Amino acid sequence: MKEQVIQSKIIKDLESRWYIVIKITVSNMTGIPDLLVLTGWGKHLWIEVKKPDGVESKLQEFRRKKFTEHWDVSIVCYGYEDFIRKYNNL
Repeated sequence: MKEQVIQSKIIKDLESRWYIVIKITVSNMTGIPDLLVLTGWGKHLWIEVKKPDGVESKLQEFRRKKFTEHWDVSIVCYGYEDFIRKYNNL
């Protein structure tokens, strides 16, 4: 399954929970996660989406960790099922 298809499933799921989801397509900062979720519970959720056999780059990992350290929550999801598991453990 392509990352774009996984992203679409994640977006649809989150929007059904009444979250606002922003898909980051262009940014002045390389390596930021694919999706920004405005949660309403005090912190934003950043999601890096990968295929089940995908690999997160060192820069992507660095950016996610910085978001988590300083402001928000971030996760990397290897497929839709991994997203569901990680979302349920937030």
